[in-house]
Parts: sequence; C-alpha cells; structure tokens
Amino acid sequence: MAFDLKESPFPLGDADEQIRKNPKTCHICLNLYPGSAYSAVPRQGVWFHEASSAVNAKHAAEHEDIGEAPAWAGKYRTDFASWEVQAYLTDIRDSAAQGCVSCLLLQEAVTKLSNGNLKLDDAGLLLNVVFCKGNVMRIQVSRGNPVEEEDGDFFSPWETEDVLEFVTGYELYTLPVVRGGPTKHIAPDPSSDACFDMIKGWIQTCRTSHQICAEADSKMARKLPKRVIVVGSDSNDDIHLFEYDDSTQRIDEPYIALSHCWGLSQHLVSTTSNIDSWKNNIPYNALPPTFQDAVSITRRLGIRYVWIDSLCIVQDDKKDWEIEAAKMASIYDEADLVLAATGSIDGDGGCLFPRNPHITLSGTFPTGEPFQIYGREISEHGMFGWSASPELAKRAWNPISGVQGGEEELAQYPLLSRAWCFQERLLATRILHFTKTEAVFDCLTCMECECGALTKHPDDPLVPPRRIIKTGHKYVEGTSSMSHTAPLSLIEPVSTSKEQKEFTQHHELWRDLMVQYSQKRITRKSDGLPAVAGLATKWSNQLTGQYLAGIWELNLLDGLRWLPDEKDSGEEPQYIAPSWSWLSAHRGVTWGLESFDDPKYYVDIDYARTRCHLSGLNPFGEVDSGYIFLTGHILHVSFSFIGDGVFLQKAGHDKKKPFERPDSLARLRKLKTADLFCLRFCTKESASAGDGDDCALVIMAADPTDLARQPKEVREFKHVYQRAGFIKNYLTREWRHAEDSEQVDMYLI
Repeated sequence: MAFDLKESPFPLGDADEQIRKNPKTCHICLNLYPGSAYSAVPRQGVWFHEASSAVNAKHAAEHEDIGEAPAWAGKYRTDFASWEVQAYLTDIRDSAAQGCVSCLLLQEAVTKLSNGNLKLDDAGLLLNVVFCKGNVMRIQVSRGNPVEEEDGDFFSPWETEDVLEFVTGYELYTLPVVRGGPTKHIAPDPSSDACFDMIKGWIQTCRTSHQICAEADSKMARKLPKRVIVVGSDSNDDIHLFEYDDSTQRIDEPYIALSHCWGLSQHLVSTTSNIDSWKNNIPYNALPPTFQDAVSITRRLGIRYVWIDSLCIVQDDKKDWEIEAAKMASIYDEADLVLAATGSIDGDGGCLFPRNPHITLSGTFPTGEPFQIYGREISEHGMFGWSASPELAKRAWNPISGVQGGEEELAQYPLLSRAWCFQERLLATRILHFTKTEAVFDCLTCMECECGALTKHPDDPLVPPRRIIKTGHKYVEGTSSMSHTAPLSLIEPVSTSKEQKEFTQHHELWRDLMVQYSQKRITRKSDGLPAVAGLATKWSNQLTGQYLAGIWELNLLDGLRWLPDEKDSGEEPQYIAPSWSWLSAHRGVTWGLESFDDPKYYVDIDYARTRCHLSGLNPFGEVDSGYIFLTGHILHVSFSFIGDGVFLQKAGHDKKKPFERPDSLARLRKLKTADLFCLRFCTKESASAGDGDDCALVIMAADPTDLARQPKEVREFKHVYQRAGFIKNYLTREWRHAEDSEQVDMYLI
C-alpha cells in the first residue's frame, strides 16, 4: 500500500486549542504527533514521558538548528518530548477505515511485521505506541485488558503488568533519524561484507580515536596464551591447535578470546587422549556451530588465532586446568578482542544468527516528494545499560547488569547471565557481542550497535570497574557526563590525589560487582571462587590486601556486612567458602544502598590469625577452609520458627526481633538447640545513641563437619562460631546488650 498524502496527516495550529478542535485530530492514535498528544492531556490512554523531554530536546539542539518552539509546546520544547498512546488493534483498524493516515500506518506496519499473524479483528490485542519527533517509534503488542490506576496521573502509564501478556515489539524508523541518533538498517545477513565493514570501522575508530582504550593498550604486555587455535584458511582443512612453552617464551601476536555459554550440549574438548591429534588438525565439521562461527569471524577480522577454553585447556588434566584457568585474567585482558556469543545458550547456538529483514512502507508527501518508512523487530538494549540509571545498575535488580527487565529480555542474552562470562566481559578492552538480532561493539569508551541506538553510548554500568582494571582510577568519575561530541583529547583524567576517596571507590565498586556476580547462574557451585578469580587477580593491588574468599583484607569489616537478596532454596548448601563469605549463601546477596562512610565498629580483628587455606595453586581460587580471629561482645539469644518467619528473642525479654534474612534456613533447622548469639557489629557514627542504626552478626556454634576442616589451633580453640546472618536495627538498648553481653575472643569459620 502506498501512502500518497494529499494533505497533512496531522492537525495544524499554533495553539493546543486549535489542534484539539480540529476535526482531523484522531482520538485513537493522536496522529502520532506531539501536538495532538499535548492537546489531549489529561486523557485516559495517553502519557507524557516527562523524563525524556529534556534529553530529546538536548539531542535536537546538538544535531541541528531546531528554531523556535511552537506556541503550544512552550519554552521547554515539549514538541521533542516522548509520548505514549495505548489503543486496541481493532480500534486502530476502525479508525484507519475512517481515514486516519496514522492509524493506517500502524495497521499496515503491524500486519507486515507479523507476516499477517496478528489479526486485525483480534479484540484482545493492545498496542502501546511510543513516539517522539525525530526519533524511532516503538510499538509494543500485548494481550489483555489494562487496569487504570485509581489515583494515577497522565505522567505515568497504567499499572498493566499483572493483566497484560507481552506478545511482541516493533519499531518504525526513517533514514536518517537525526535527533535520536543515526539510525541504521541491520544487515539481514550477519556474515555479509556490509556487517563486517561496520564492525571493522568500529574497531578502527576505537584504536585511532579512543584515548582511554589506547592507554589500556599501551599498558598491556600482550602474550599469546600457551595454546590457541590457528583458524587457517577458508578451505577449513588447516585448523589446528598451536602450543608452545609460554613460561620461557613470549610470542607477541594478536588473538581473539571467545566468551560463550557451555550449556548442556556436548562441546568438542581437548583431553589427554586427543590433544596431540588436535595439534595436526581439528576437523571443521567436528566443531559446534559457536566454534565454527568463532573461527569464521576471527578470519574475517584478519586475525590468525582464537582462544577457546574447552579446546585450549586439557579438560581431564586437573593440573593443566588449574594452571591455565589461573591465567584467565591475562588471557581475556590481553586479547585483541573478546568475541561474545551473547545470544547463544550453548555451543549449538552459534554467533551469526540470521535476522528478519526490515519491511518498507512507501508514499509521497503532499508536495509530491517521496518518503519511505521502515519497520523491524525491536532490539532491546537495556542489558547494556542503555536508558537505565546508575542507581538501578548499582542495585542489580536482575541477574544481568542492574537494569530492570523480565525473563523475556534475559532470554535474548543468555551469556550475560552466566557467572564465568561475567569476568570475561570485565577483563576485556574490546568486546564484540553477537546477539540474536545484531552485533554490539563495547569498549572502554563507548558502545556501538548495528541499529544505531547505542551510538557513542557511554553509560554501561560495568565501564567504571573495567577502566580501573585497565588504566586505574583516573578515568572512573564522570563517565556518564562526558560529552558525546567532545574530542577524547579534551577528556581530562580525574585527580587521584585523594587516597581515601580512591580506596572507598575501589571497594564500593567491588561490592557492586559481587552483588551482580552473586546473581549469575553457575552450573557447579564449587566454581563460585574460580569463576571470579580472574577478576580478583586484576582487582588486587595496594588498596586491597589479602584476598579472603571474595572479600578483601583491607576492607574486611565492610565486606562482612552482606545480606542474602534472593529466595532461600531450603537446601543444605555445600561448603565452598567460610560462613562469613557471601559465597556461602549460594544465592544473590546485597550490601544495600546505605553509605559506608565512617561507621563505628564494635569488633577487633587479629589479621595475623585470619586467613584462607587454598585448595590449589591459585591464590584467588578454591579454598579448603578459612577463619577470622576477632574480639567482640556477644549476647545469648534463641530463635524460633513462627509461620514463614524466623524470630530472635533474648531470654527473659518479651520482644521478638524478626530474623528477616538468615543465611541458610537449612543450617538453622539442622541445629540441635535454638541457641544463637548476637555479636554487636557496627553503627553509624552520626547516630550511635539510637538502636535504629545498630547492626549485629548473628552467629552459632561451629558445625562439627566444618570445624574438622580447620587447622589444629582453630579446632581446639574454646570459642569457634559460624555466621548465621546479619541483622539491622539491632535491639541494642532494649535488650541491654552492653550490660548483659560477654566479651569473647573467637574464631569465625
């Protein structure tokens, strides 16, 4: 269908009253025009996206002279604000039949994009359309009936999440879309020259124009890993494993490191029985699709070697696995590029997913000038920190990068949910993600993607810790406030003269990372420490001290203040770390959002009698045991299960304290007595007189099995305890802790 317009598709007028009274104003789609939307507010089914108004006006000012604002828009340029309209597809169909060009556009777009699978007479289909002058328009298709908030306002959509089922999402765009970013087509074939020309352009720009990335390169002592795959030629008959003695030699050659989900599919692996064969030839057809694509992509980028963990580490040789896994930090840190199979759940998924081609809607303006409108499925970018606040990232509300999102978006990026892959992303200078819909380039300076939404995007929440790993603290602050258009030579590094600020920042970022890491999915719980060992290796410096099973010696007291932040499975947890390590919880944890500035602690630690005993050679790897020697005041309490909750109570005192997040319900149920102890731990210095800011460690007598792991001096000590949990708002005064507690020297294991 051609949209040959004989007159303007939206009402004209300088005042909102003129627009409102114009018979051309469509009360279903609001003409997809900010003037119509503005004139309809307040009205059910249309909302003003207040937060994006200033952002879009800023984009417009950056890219072109936008001239005077229409009278109805006002000085704040609400003509550039985002608006959202909600309407049933059947209503859009009827409005299109009555002559509304915008409703006809929506009808045709949804029909084409769904290949006719969304029926115009389906009364249950609801469209949420977000539009803004000069930006890509988004269409979300849902099924169900919206429920209006009783006291809602026109700034926020209705609370529809509980009654609507998401069906699909589309976006309409023109070329170029200037104000929202330089929108581009996504190549239907990810292996095409057009796609790889774009990727090579991103990499070249990064190498030649990004000051931060160049500094990271200059500090890197690149060395080829002990084993790499030689990708050979397009004939695929000369792929083989190259091995040399990297302890005595150094080969400075660029290589790509693959980051991928192992999943449940059978990978091709190196073993003691086949590794010699692989050095002669690895049959291309024996490689799973993800590995085949990794070989192909490496060739296309003009690089000879690719490192793949399952082939470059001998999987049935424990010593080789431990030695090579310990090098993981340097392997991903020194890679020329990390290739991420982000859209693949296992080795069968591949990297080069076929994409659905865009659709085209054509027509002419009233002047006779032709136009084309394009449509495609939505490529979500929330998992890369796009359109998300730093606070959401810090809170890590989902298992990916801290942004709010559901299982639908999570399923599109399975790699980002995996524990092993988390550190691989953090250690890389440059990452090339292949998602199910497009390629995304992610470096220390910005992001780029094929569709254009992420052009020069600087706000990935993982950028600050990545910059610390690569260049130190000087490029950490102000990452989100850097001008998108400022030359990188003008970006000044942040002063590092304030040592305390750098120390605080270093440890706060580590805790934020561990919050996110703790929520990742991991097949073997015993890999909890090894899967983050590479990151810990690079994070360790003069600010950290000894590494103690996920917590740093020089920030040990702060590090002990974690709380479980996901539902308890109820299962008996296996031993992978001491009870005071957040890894012992076997689920997501948090340190909360409160400030750690100048707390007052009521415990003293003897660091000479505090350590972890390693299982192997890696100082950041698995541990057999661990203990902290501390002195503090403990108060005897008991616990009880009441309904679904756990409560603490001091003997002779009526008031019960809810024990809201015990580390392990199974450990509590296993105890033969109800005896616990509260160790007064800390308070805010500014409010030390009140109970509200007091915190306590809840501890219990050591389990005999865990006690047997410890060295003799710990096993034979009189007071040995394990952590049972951490509580806030401790009843310090009400339970007379100062008067009735006992000072104890103890080992916490």
